[in-house]
Amino acid sequence: MNETSDSEIVSTKIERIAKLAQQAPDMVIRTLAHHVDMSWLREAYGRTRKRGATGVDGQTAEEYAQQLERNLEAAGAGEVRQLSGSASAARAHSERGRAKPPAWHPNL
Repeated sequence: MNETSDSEIVSTKIERIAKLAQQAPDMVIRTLAHHVDMSWLREAYGRTRKRGATGVDGQTAEEYAQQLERNLEAAGAGEVRQLSGSASAARAHSERGRAKPPAWHPNL
């Protein structure tokens, strides 16, 4: 397979995350949002099966690809917003002396 520079960058990020998890198995990784950028999203899209079932929104891969950049930008913005909100909520709960955030969270 011919890897693009985006593919190499994303693979390097994934390798660093995996190495960190192996070196410190007891460490809690609260978010990976700072790793998710447009390169990551393009690479993830490129690795998905395009002949699979439609998404939960009923959209096919072909329909999604027609406005790929716009869709990836929207997905990235929403994901970062959602993950950031979750991290903020977890931080607020830990500041109140709780060991962990509640099991249910509206941003999840």
